[in-house]
Amino acid sequence: MVQDISERLRAEQALVESEESFRTIYQTSPDAIVITRLSDSQILDVNDRMLDLMQCGREEIIGQNTLSLGLWDDPADRDSLMEIVENFGYVDNFETRFRLASDEVRIGLVSAREVLLTGTPCLLTVVRDITAMKVADSKLRRSEERFRTLVRVMGEGLIILSRDEGIVECNKAAEEILSIPREELLSLRMDDARWQVFDEDGSPLSQADFPAVKTMQTGEAISNQIIGVERSDGQVRWLQVNSQPLNTSSTNETLAVVVTFADVSNLKLVESGLRANEKHLHELSQQFEGVLAAIPDRIMVLDRQMKVVWINRHAANADGAPNPDVLGAHCHEIIGNQCNYLENGTSGEKKECLVTRCFADGRPAEERMTTANGRVLFTRVFPLHDQASGEVVNVIEVNQDVTETVHLQEQAIRSGQLASLGELAAGVAHEINNPINGIINYAQLIKNGLA
Repeated sequence: MVQDISERLRAEQALVESEESFRTIYQTSPDAIVITRLSDSQILDVNDRMLDLMQCGREEIIGQNTLSLGLWDDPADRDSLMEIVENFGYVDNFETRFRLASDEVRIGLVSAREVLLTGTPCLLTVVRDITAMKVADSKLRRSEERFRTLVRVMGEGLIILSRDEGIVECNKAAEEILSIPREELLSLRMDDARWQVFDEDGSPLSQADFPAVKTMQTGEAISNQIIGVERSDGQVRWLQVNSQPLNTSSTNETLAVVVTFADVSNLKLVESGLRANEKHLHELSQQFEGVLAAIPDRIMVLDRQMKVVWINRHAANADGAPNPDVLGAHCHEIIGNQCNYLENGTSGEKKECLVTRCFADGRPAEERMTTANGRVLFTRVFPLHDQASGEVVNVIEVNQDVTETVHLQEQAIRSGQLASLGELAAGVAHEINNPINGIINYAQLIKNGLA
């Protein structure tokens, strides 16, 4: 009798294929797999990944006990794992530390199941090496902690806005600058009516022009925009704001914005004061220029090379525009002759230059001089000192043309001399006339007596 065993052969073939598939999965698994006997934890089989992880050969592991191999960094972890298996028949993602043959410690997640192999209760254990992940996670946690510490202690305010959720994070400085508690800040959105924001010129700022809103809409960073924010106490604080897109979606849509801001209210006051002072100084400068322009004397500021660095309008062209040949010229070119040729009006002897002497001794001086072309100048010089070193850096020279005054004085002197001469002649004539009149009178009497 012929027995049909086709079905049995197909079953055996399927079993073989199943075992081959299991063996392929078993050997190519990225996780380490070990099969141990439940009764004594003797290792019956391991996959290649387990051999790589243990850094040893198969013959060194098979037949050994996990405890005798020193596989557990803390043997108490093995007891805890076995207790869970005994109670539930399995364990998932049990974190523990393994010690390799090189004495290196690795961190793994262990998942185990009770299985029956050839009638023997066994434990199928899968170990996933998460050492690199734990190291990366630790680095990430330290980085996050450093970032949170930096954000917490930074003097600038920081808020993070989400497109859908509004403000999702803020630091302590943001609470203090805006005078809004954290809980209230985290409930605000950028389109909230409670935001009262002003442009730098003081005009109300539309929500579309808020730095965070512009960055959210355009994805472009905003740097150093000055805005004013009215706080709950009614004060307006001026902020220097920077906004940066945090991340974008696959459609290039900005999903969040990081906004940092510094309180520049005091700087704003200082700037306002400086602008007012600048305007005041400009007005004073104009008045000063007007006064100097009205002074008929020539005023020059000279450097150590005896060159003109400033001169008043009296030495300018007739149309009032500064002479381009004046600034940078030597002072003797302005006066009309070299300083060393300034001579005494009477003796003709050369005199020391007052400017040179003022640079040397740092003292004011004055003197009347006559130039070679016959002009008489009354010159005064004043030193300008450097505040730090005390050195004379410039000299102010004032030239007053007194030629006409001197001529008038000379004419007055000559007129006085002529008047004195006339008085003397009158006196002499008077003294002469008196005896002559006596003689004439006596002669007349004698004449009258003879008649």
